[in-house]
Amino acid sequence: MVAAVVQGLLKTECGKVTEIDGINWYAWLTENQTFRYESNEHAPYTARKEKSDYWYGYRKTAGKLHKRYIGKTFDMTAKRLEEIGGTLNTPSQPSS
Repeated sequence: MVAAVVQGLLKTECGKVTEIDGINWYAWLTENQTFRYESNEHAPYTARKEKSDYWYGYRKTAGKLHKRYIGKTFDMTAKRLEEIGGTLNTPSQPSS
């Protein structure tokens, strides 16, 4: 079981519950690499830390993996996580 954020609460593998956007949330993010984000408005997705402090959201839809940049650890707010859930619902736009 992977840690999950559900209704604004982080629930870890060991059963610990932490409110997101607080000091314990950011401490947990510093020490961990991945969690599942479950939104009330969008399909769930996986958040993963890459290259030490850069977080990305991933969702597989119709056999295709979609990826969106979330931000650095201290950008990981409830608002930002919800925004990413919405952007993963829309196809990527090609770069100009």
